[in-house]
Amino acid sequence: MPIASGSIYPVTETVLNRARVLINDAYNGGAGRVLTDIAPFTNQYLNLAINRVQFDLANEGVPSFWRDNLILTPISAVSPPDPDTYIFVSYQGSNFGNGSVASPTLPNDLIIPWDLWEQPVAGSVPFKIMHHVQKLPSRFQVAYSRQWTWEGDVIKSPGATQDTSWRLRYEAVIPEVAAPSPTVTLGQAQIYYTGITIPIRMGTEALAQRIAYFYEVARGDAELIDRRDADAQKEVDKLIQANARASQRQAVRRRGFRHGRDISQGMFGIIS
Repeated sequence: MPIASGSIYPVTETVLNRARVLINDAYNGGAGRVLTDIAPFTNQYLNLAINRVQFDLANEGVPSFWRDNLILTPISAVSPPDPDTYIFVSYQGSNFGNGSVASPTLPNDLIIPWDLWEQPVAGSVPFKIMHHVQKLPSRFQVAYSRQWTWEGDVIKSPGATQDTSWRLRYEAVIPEVAAPSPTVTLGQAQIYYTGITIPIRMGTEALAQRIAYFYEVARGDAELIDRRDADAQKEVDKLIQANARASQRQAVRRRGFRHGRDISQGMFGIIS
């Protein structure tokens, strides 16, 4: 029997169809009578689910949506060198030891920075890796910054004695799925959602269960809410375990977050 081909990333319409089955709304050929593609709350539940699942995965060290090769420049030299001076780049601007400047800034979709490299602004040498540390040392600046930390929603570093550029790799917030136009037909909305994939590997069940959870929260059935929450967490745990097996070659849940960083306050739209 042939096996149908498909993407490792869930199709949005498939997620919504699965959620409708879970809440017993698979009427009209699966299009539903309540949680339909054109109901305004459906898109809100979808984005709540994406936010929650990404947050849960990221806090267990499972990245879902990375961006790479973002260049932050110029990272101005610290002058004169001073062991009490640290530089930082934030969402609002930067400070290189002589007051705040408007740029560069961190991208608004950054949840957590993963890796940093640096190179001189005027040079043609390759980027050099910068090492993440839990606590920056007090030292005089040298030609390269060499070290960085993520502290208080800023990238902080001792800085360098020359102007440099930083190359940033980071985990980004998955963009919200825009709602279809309020004037579209149900069939047009189905086509629209079929054309959108969500960058959470094998995430169909986790997303569908979380949509069902938010749907039940709105209905107010406490017993069913608890069951939906537990079912959704089980599906997320499966994704965490799959990532652990790929990383460690054993079926154990990964503990902690890479480099000891906790993103519990680092993501937009945190849901308690």
